[in-house]
Amino acid sequence: MEPAVKPVITALPSEKDSQGVKAVGIIEAHPEVVWRVLIDYDHIYTENVKWQRIIKQEGNITWLYVYSKIKTFTFAYVLRLTAVEEGRHLTWDEDRSDEIVNLLKEQDLKLTCDFAVNRGDWILDTDDRGRTILTYIPWLALSNKLLNFFREFALKTSIPGLYNAIQKRAREITGG
Repeated sequence: MEPAVKPVITALPSEKDSQGVKAVGIIEAHPEVVWRVLIDYDHIYTENVKWQRIIKQEGNITWLYVYSKIKTFTFAYVLRLTAVEEGRHLTWDEDRSDEIVNLLKEQDLKLTCDFAVNRGDWILDTDDRGRTILTYIPWLALSNKLLNFFREFALKTSIPGLYNAIQKRAREITGG
């Protein structure tokens, strides 16, 4: 099985104490399949996420409780994922609203991470061969020490691994 084309990753200019990166890569599957991978919250496709659970859905918005582990760091947070344009654009941002915190308490879940900024976009397009041009733009705000660690981890390991995991899941869906 061929891995996804290694994404081209560039750092974005800092924005209000947060740092973003932009990754663009080709997934050997049609965008409809890649979209299914991105919104199939019952299947975890990345090694950093240990488990996740939908805690609320409303129209084109899904709130997802995520428990992640990266090296020795563990994080529990809620992402509000919005399908801005079905099949083409998915955004996320961390939600720590009172409503979400109360929903978590009802389910005996806790937030253990409080990123000042945790947001981003997935944008899907099609190349001339019908493959997906997948753009991933995450933004994080962390302490300088953690920010440097995560920047290096994201550029060298996490983002390329994420693209490979999406490629693998897309092949499982299509039987390819």
